[in-house]
Amino acid sequence: YKIPLVLLVVGIIFIDIFWSRRLNLHLHVFIWLAVFLTYGLIWVFIGSLNSNPGIIDYFRLSVLWAILYGLFISGSSGKNSINAIVKMIILAGLLISFYNIAFILKTIGVIPDNFLFNLEMGANIGIHAGYIQLTAHNIGTLAFVAPFMFSLLVFSDDKPILNIKRRTVFLVLLITVSTVIFSGRRILWINILITPIVCYLLCIFIKNRNRTWNKKLLYATISLLVMGMVLFAYFSIYTEWSADDFVIRFSSLLEEEDRFLQISALHEGFAENPILGTGFGRGVPEVIRSYEKPWVYEMSYNIMLYNVGIIGIAIYLGCIGWIYHVGLKLADKYPNERPIMLSLLVGMTNFLLANATNPYFGSYDFMWTLFLPVAYINYMMLNQDNLSNNDHVPKERVRSG
Repeated sequence: YKIPLVLLVVGIIFIDIFWSRRLNLHLHVFIWLAVFLTYGLIWVFIGSLNSNPGIIDYFRLSVLWAILYGLFISGSSGKNSINAIVKMIILAGLLISFYNIAFILKTIGVIPDNFLFNLEMGANIGIHAGYIQLTAHNIGTLAFVAPFMFSLLVFSDDKPILNIKRRTVFLVLLITVSTVIFSGRRILWINILITPIVCYLLCIFIKNRNRTWNKKLLYATISLLVMGMVLFAYFSIYTEWSADDFVIRFSSLLEEEDRFLQISALHEGFAENPILGTGFGRGVPEVIRSYEKPWVYEMSYNIMLYNVGIIGIAIYLGCIGWIYHVGLKLADKYPNERPIMLSLLVGMTNFLLANATNPYFGSYDFMWTLFLPVAYINYMMLNQDNLSNNDHVPKERVRSG
């Protein structure tokens, strides 16, 4: 049922474009989208020339969905749309957490089986010595949502956030972090740990920093650490698990042979085609992680380097760098929009790091974490006069006719 919803949204956007005879895209954002789409087209074409087996998947992902996300950006250029999306991120953190916690409780027999609807989330759980490992289609979203809410509390003032009370956002954050800890997903643990560092690094680029940020950052970090210590203490006292089990689980991430084999094989393949790569949709025969989709690997940026080569990586990094450059510049210029813009950049940063060892961007479901900051940039660039002077004269737009 995702496709009917997508078609409905696209239809509404097309009607708006036809009626207003313009795309609600700032010229600079339109150019960014064109470059990103060209990047996809070039390496889909190279993959087609090489008859790569996964080329259809990549065409759908890197071309069709890139176009659709461009339309979504156009359709969410208004303040109300952007605010609604931000509220949905907070709501998503709550719903995803409740669903996965309920799934854990159902699995261990605390709540009955019929308590939880089957939402086809691919949820699966393993009860191991010292930890739980939870897998679900939606769990990866928390790599963006938890850091986003943490930074939103740090960068916003003491007023409600989009009419949502701060203590409500903080409560949702605690529930989300609890879900991350219970999930046993080590990359999500790392995400939580580095979020304060990412917040601090982005603050460096803001000239007119709020003096309370450092204090809030300290308080928020201490709160999360205390919560983590309480949970670890509970496990140590009331269960057979211990904090040592979590440390072993965490440190084993750096010792897994499969990941090193992927890196080695993909780098050897890259050395054979270093400039343009092999094109999208091809893996290396020496290491296969999925016989159903042999072009998919956990080490996402290593397979990207193998597929697109130095030139492709340079273009991709240029697109990512543009988001940071323009986003931070706009955040520095418009203080009222700064909390959300910075929080989106923090969420994107954490998700990019999580993607390094998980092929999240191999699915359109997670591409929004990259395009949502671009959508907010588009909104701010179209309404710069309005943000500065409270008038409603938009900036350059790309006309459709």
